This record gives sequence, C-alpha cells and structure tokens, in this order.
Amino acid sequence: DWSKKVDPQSPAFADAETIRAIVLASQGNHKAALAPMQTARALGKAQDRGRRYDDKMLINLARAYYAEGNLGQSIYHYTLVPRDSEYWAEASFERAWAHFRGGDLPGALGQLKTHTSPFFDDTWFPEAYLLEAQGEFLMCKFASALETMDAFEKRYEPVLEELDRDLGKLDPESTFAEVTTYLDTGTSTLPGAMLRRYRTEDRIAEARQAITFYEDEAKRVASFGKGGDTYAGWVNDRAAAIRRSEGGRIERWLDRERDALETQLTGLELTRVDIL
Repeated sequence: DWSKKVDPQSPAFADAETIRAIVLASQGNHKAALAPMQTARALGKAQDRGRRYDDKMLINLARAYYAEGNLGQSIYHYTLVPRDSEYWAEASFERAWAHFRGGDLPGALGQLKTHTSPFFDDTWFPEAYLLEAQGEFLMCKFASALETMDAFEKRYEPVLEELDRDLGKLDPESTFAEVTTYLDTGTSTLPGAMLRRYRTEDRIAEARQAITFYEDEAKRVASFGKGGDTYAGWVNDRAAAIRRSEGGRIERWLDRERDALETQLTGLELTRVDIL
C-alpha cells in the first residue's frame, strides 16, 4: 500500500489517508475506511484547509458509517454539516435515508419536507418525493402520500418531456458546452436543477482549468512558426479530448437520471393503486 509510505509528518499525509479511505470504501471495506477518513479530517483542520474540506470529510464519514450499518453515527455526522454549506442539501437528503432505514419515519419526513418544498426547486432530488410518500404510506397518512405523489408528477413530468426533447440533440462536446454555459451564466437548455451539482464538483473545475491552460498555451506558441503550429495543434487536441471525456461522463449521468425518472413516473400509477 503506497499510501502508507507517505511520511505522517508530511503535509501530503492527509491526502494519502483520503486516497486510502477511498480505495478501502470502493472495495466495500467501509469499517476500515473510517480511521483514515478521521485522520484526514483531523489533519485538514490542523492544516486549516477550510470548512469546505471539512464538510466533504463529514459527509464521507457519514456515508461510510451508513454503509457500515452504524446509523446513529451516520446521522450524527450528517448533522455536523452546517446549514449554509454547499453540501447541506445532499447531507440532509442522505440523512433522511439513514432515519428511514433505522425505522425513524418522523425523522425521515422531517428532512424530506425541506427537499420537496418550493425553496428547493433548483435542486435535483426527485427521489425525495417518493421516499416521503413511502414514509407517509407506512405511517398510514394515505391522503398525504397521494398529495406528495401528485406534487412529484406535477414537478417532474415536464422535466422528463424537456429531457426527451433536448438530450438527443447533444453529443459529448455540446453537453460540456451546456454545462460550461450554465456554470458561467446560470442558463442552459438543460434543466438547471440537474446541472447545479457541477457548481461544487472538483473534477469539472479541474477539467475547465486544464482546458484554459491548454488553450492559452496554444495561443502563446502559435506565433512561433511551423513548429509552434504543430505544438499548438497538439495542445488544442488535448483540450478537445478533455471536453469530450467530461462531456461524455456528464451525458451518461443525464441519461441515467432521465431513465430513472421515467421509471419512477411510470410506477406512480401502480403505487396509487396500492394506496387506494
């Protein structure tokens, strides 16, 4: 394990522990992932890496505890994510699942009412409506469950129609362009609620930085003559490759979410029949 070879006194040790935790979690060994996550969080605080870093560590600790089945610790760590954090909405929704899985239906509904309110119309949590309806059904609040399903249908049927109209027109590069436009201007032909997640995603930010670097480098060397033109062409190709790769990744996620939404809407009538 190369991460164990990093000097614990090195400033990079927190990153090494984070990577070790990610590997362990990806292998399904969530219990073993907890210790390096806790170490990384403590080191991040000591190194003053900022609240955003700490919030990310908190939500990942909560997920690891959830996967391990320690719902109490999972809920506790979710509650530590501050309400004004960019990760709060995600933490609150996942916390609802922890309450639901633990049989605390009032606790789950208390979290979900936030996500199904108009205040959260610009976020993407369609599953929150269905989980809320399921909780209301289990608590024998049948009228409320039907109202929640009606609200889900009213909100997301137009979104599915919008996706069916627009997704087929996109390829990886145009998808990346849509996300870039949204991040720069807040507008897009795609539903903004779906693209909002990329405002806080490190990967897309790093990809955009790399593209800017390559494009600036291409402009700089283009005036160097024939050799410069060749190098500029290679650099521009590299920028285009990143756009295609990231656009393809986002396109696949949009397609999966579209298919999941269609399944949820299709199953709604059967759920209504079960309740009635």
